[in-house]
Amino acid sequence: GAGQLDPAGVDFAIKAMRATWRYLEIDAQRVHTALQALPDQLDAVDALLEEGAIGGDRPNAADFQLGSSLHLLVQIGDVRPLVEERPAASLLSLFEPGKGDVPAGAFPPGWTPSTRS
Repeated sequence: GAGQLDPAGVDFAIKAMRATWRYLEIDAQRVHTALQALPDQLDAVDALLEEGAIGGDRPNAADFQLGSSLHLLVQIGDVRPLVEERPAASLLSLFEPGKGDVPAGAFPPGWTPSTRS
C-alpha cells in the first residue's frame, strides 16, 4: 500500500525475505507441497463445519484459529478462489476484510491447485 520500493528498499526486502525463509526453514519445495495440500486441508475445515464442530451461532476458538488462517489466505490472489468457493469461507465473516493483496501470478504456473469444477 505504500507504493513501489526504491532500489535500497528492494535490496532490504530481498535480504529480509531470505533471512526469514532461512530462519523458518522454508524453501520452494515446501511452499509447493503446502499449496498442493491446501484442498485436502480445506476439505477438513468443510467437514468440521458440516459436523457442527465449528461455524455455530457462538464462535469458538477453532472458528477463530481456522478463520484467521483463511483470512490470510484470501489475501493471496492465487489462493483466493480455492477458499472462496468453499463452505469454509463462511468463517471469513468473523473478520474485517483484509487490506493486503498479493496479486494472482505470485506463484509459478501449476503451483496452485485448480479450483473444483
